[in-house]
Amino acid sequence: MQIQKAKQGYKLVKSHFGKQIEIPEEWEITTINQLGQIITGSTPSTENREYYGDEFLWATPLDLEDQKYITNTQTKLSKKGFELARIIPQNSVLFVCIGSTIGKVGMSTTEMATNQQINSIICQKNDPSFIYYKLLFNSKKIKNMANQVAIPILNKTDFGTIKISIPTDIKEQQKIASILSNVDSLINQTQKIIEQTQRLKKGLMQRLLTRGIGHTKFKKLDVIPRHITSEIPVEWGIKIMKKVLIGKTQNGINVKLENYGEGVPIFEIDSLYKSEFIIDQSNLRKVPIENKDELERYGLRENDLVINRVSKVKEGVGKMLLVLKPIKNLIYEGNMIRIRINEELLIPKFVEFFSKTNLYSKYMQSTCKTTSLTSIDQEIIEKTPIVIPSKNEQSQIIRILEHEDSQIQKQQEHKSKLETLKKGLMQKLLTGQRRTTCSY
Repeated sequence: MQIQKAKQGYKLVKSHFGKQIEIPEEWEITTINQLGQIITGSTPSTENREYYGDEFLWATPLDLEDQKYITNTQTKLSKKGFELARIIPQNSVLFVCIGSTIGKVGMSTTEMATNQQINSIICQKNDPSFIYYKLLFNSKKIKNMANQVAIPILNKTDFGTIKISIPTDIKEQQKIASILSNVDSLINQTQKIIEQTQRLKKGLMQRLLTRGIGHTKFKKLDVIPRHITSEIPVEWGIKIMKKVLIGKTQNGINVKLENYGEGVPIFEIDSLYKSEFIIDQSNLRKVPIENKDELERYGLRENDLVINRVSKVKEGVGKMLLVLKPIKNLIYEGNMIRIRINEELLIPKFVEFFSKTNLYSKYMQSTCKTTSLTSIDQEIIEKTPIVIPSKNEQSQIIRILEHEDSQIQKQQEHKSKLETLKKGLMQKLLTGQRRTTCSY
């Protein structure tokens, strides 16, 4: 039997998760309760509204959403409620230990309180930012240790006995945390740029698709019988969707779940929500097709538009996506409607952009049918009003909006690279595989 040996400068230890791991000789295995005081939060009586107000922060799992620092909370306590709560100081590390969101981690930026689903660590001899990243790195493993009952729970005692590896030198902890914090800062800055550009594009889109480019005279648009009013340039036309289509609107194919498996690729409603504009053709399932007539009837071609006709919420109904470079024999399911635009009148991409306007969304939400689900039908689509600028102006509007899209995509790709970098650094730095004495 071969005896495992650690490489030079490292030692073998047994982790809490049942494996032998290799850590630097200067590191140690410690339990969470040895890091500092653990405080389980509490919830003041919800029957007494005097305990709640708009003054003191009170964190719940909903406030620990993919952000390191908790700067605000959805619910706040009054002074009276805060005095009854279990208060944690600034730079405490918060960890959700009850419910479906077990494993969420955050840090307090000021004195605050938490509810009973959160255990907070008040670090004494260790760097709280490093402990935050260490728990974040191990969050999935810790989550799996919870008692799997009706409501998963990791009680305070079990949470406190979890073992983690840490550097004994707080300066090394601080340097590791600093590196990861810097990457987090870059990710947050990039996200702010994305959100800012998205807001700019949204406002630009609303203006361009109702006011156009360089127009000075406008006419009133009143959608009857829905009483939705707007203004459009006097040079623009207005038609109902039926008048700009080639052929009829077409619902997709309905296939029983047990028949999925082999056949032709099918575009489903779940895939529609993966993209804002162009349909996502990755990881499509397959269904059998009985004959060529079905393939023709339900097939998707270049520049087709598919529209979501069923949604759980009003805001989801009517979402429209453009089909570009469809894979061979691609069809679509029955929860969607397909339309084909007369390209002598309208550019399909312009129609898709128009579907993001307030005019379009208000019309959909005012005409949809609501029972257990919200739905629209072919008649609603065919009666949808659509503006018709000149083909030249349509092209100009598309170019402007596509430029904004390309800027957003570049920033999203940059953010994705930073997130991959962070993941790799966490793997190496938080396990001691890469030491902070190395050059970065």
